[in-house]
Amino acid sequence: MRPVRVGQGARGRPRGAWRAGFRGAAFWLCAVGTVVCAEAEPQARAPSGGEAPTVRLVASGSGRFEVIAEPGADGVRLAEIGEAAWRAWRDPLGLPARLPGAITVRLVPEALWGVDARAHRTTSDAGGAVTVWIRAGGAPGVARERLWLAALAEGALRRRASLVGLDPARASVPAWLCEAAADAALSAKRPAMLDAWQAAMREGGSAAGLREILLWDGREPAPRLERGAFGVWIWLREEGARSGAWTRFVTALQVGESPGAVLAREYGRLTPRPAEAREWELVWQVNAARLARARATPLLEPTETRLRLERAARVVAWDVEREEERVLSATGDWPERREAWLVATRTARSGQLASEFVRLHPFYRNAAGSLGRAWLALAEGREGEWRRASAEFAQDMASGRELEEMSRRLLDEAERAAR
Repeated sequence: MRPVRVGQGARGRPRGAWRAGFRGAAFWLCAVGTVVCAEAEPQARAPSGGEAPTVRLVASGSGRFEVIAEPGADGVRLAEIGEAAWRAWRDPLGLPARLPGAITVRLVPEALWGVDARAHRTTSDAGGAVTVWIRAGGAPGVARERLWLAALAEGALRRRASLVGLDPARASVPAWLCEAAADAALSAKRPAMLDAWQAAMREGGSAAGLREILLWDGREPAPRLERGAFGVWIWLREEGARSGAWTRFVTALQVGESPGAVLAREYGRLTPRPAEAREWELVWQVNAARLARARATPLLEPTETRLRLERAARVVAWDVEREEERVLSATGDWPERREAWLVATRTARSGQLASEFVRLHPFYRNAAGSLGRAWLALAEGREGEWRRASAEFAQDMASGRELEEMSRRLLDEAERAAR
């Protein structure tokens, strides 16, 4: 978010004052982070020198994950991963855009971690407050990010429990679900990760057993079970996303119901009735083999595609005259649209849009193209082309929304007719 005087050009309150205020806020946040980190769990131990660590609060105010870490790239990267993961999990896990109280994530240096052999741990209370503790260290890369994502997924699932009326401290959080969510977040950002998963599934022969996956406690690393967990996530989401079976399945697991009983209740139509364990195993192995050989690029759903484009096409700025936040169109006709910070924002979003274009739902690909043309015209100073592309973007978004609604109605009618 940047300070602008919307509609009045560059005049207004001196920006130096705003920057000074921001520096004061940043100092306050760091101070708060230091105090909070001082309230470490009893298992944590002080460094040998007895000096209090310097910490920083990252991504404050997001209403999703707030990361407390030592200054450096690791804390920033963890915050970035958390933001991307939340977007990937909103639909599958039924998470809101933001929480009234964010999940606290503490990246703890190994010197302070203590004797706990786990890579992460989660604490929560009946009021819904959730804290995820992650042991720092490890080489940057996909392997470390996957460990972090599994930890964040556990925190998100515990927070989800409070959203559906459960006590987060008592709710069940299946290990396979956390591992699957980690892979889902990785493949959402990097479609090539899905190709790697498919290759590993094919090379490994038959998939891990369904019962073995659903009852896995996660205490020991098990690559075969981890791969199978992501397959179960894809399969059951595919079969139960529209009917609501997937959402009910996850909630029932968090209540503590038997995975087999919930599977039979919510997905009983997939097997002969009454289904036995070996029949469920056969259905799972057939679907696992199918998923391992599917060659389609994973598409975002129409609603998710629309929301991504809407987020990309708007920017939040601070109106220094009114002293309030303003939500503005990134292509809109307002004087500050050529400021350096907005140019940098559009450039970053253009790169992300281009990298994800093949995954956008076809209903909204025209809108993505017109948005990209509008940004390019702005960058090159072509006023007329910018206005035409901006108008086309609005029309393409309206057309995509119409197709989305029509598709939903037709699918609902087909489901009612099949009952």
